[in-house]
Amino acid sequence: MTHFDHNPLKAARHTRLIELQPRSAGDGLRCLLKTISIDEAPKYEALSYVWGLTTEGHSICVTQASSDRSGTLPITDNLYKALQWLRQEHEPRLLWIDAIVINQNDLEERMQQVSIMRDIYFRASHVVIWLGEASEDLGL
Repeated sequence: MTHFDHNPLKAARHTRLIELQPRSAGDGLRCLLKTISIDEAPKYEALSYVWGLTTEGHSICVTQASSDRSGTLPITDNLYKALQWLRQEHEPRLLWIDAIVINQNDLEERMQQVSIMRDIYFRASHVVIWLGEASEDLGL
């Protein structure tokens, strides 16, 4: 599969959400990417997490909702683990995740999205904080 390229955002108050697809036997991570107006956003959750350093070996299959265009995006090990934990068994989950919804190769888009990030987090129905997997050191 080819590398996924984001469609340009239509307006300054637009962002993207992913619909994280449910688990299926033996499948990888898949999502549907939707462009929305932040002022008319459906109910969604935002993920706050530590990016991590390496994207080696991990990716998510992304399909653009407005077209049949799809491809893969590399993701960090920490985000991969968070998505595995967040992915539901039978229902999709609507999420805002900066590393996926923002075109990281477009400096202008990144700056524009940072300028509305307060509203993005404020309008989320929940903010999920991912600190990483539990370890024996934590006593959990």
